[in-house]
Amino acid sequence: MEGSTFDVSAASVGNGNTAIRNAVDNAGKVADGAKLRISGAKAGERYAIADAAINQTGENKNGWRDANLLSSTSFLGFDFNPVTGEVTTRAKSAAEAMPALDSELGNLASGMYAAGRNDYFASEKGRRFLS
Repeated sequence: MEGSTFDVSAASVGNGNTAIRNAVDNAGKVADGAKLRISGAKAGERYAIADAAINQTGENKNGWRDANLLSSTSFLGFDFNPVTGEVTTRAKSAAEAMPALDSELGNLASGMYAAGRNDYFASEKGRRFLS
């Protein structure tokens, strides 16, 4: 549905689990403007959203693409493959994610995400804040 958001937890779509199961190729339809959000994702991972191809509908076919792929943090970028139904994640540089950060803090944040150490429940307050 246009303007809708499908929100999944990274923990629920990893390790062989899929959010949309037993799909038939191109039966799943994603409309223009539909958003996909993966909460708690880590850089360098693949997340199975559907176990079959997804048909992107509408004039622009921009559902679950570009600005319609949402992360719980600005330090992660997502790419959705409608043929496989998978999302791959990548760490964004601090300059790309938060251009106003100074270089020292920016390098720290970039390294944390690249290493997959972002954690909302970390004991370190700074790590929780940057996650």
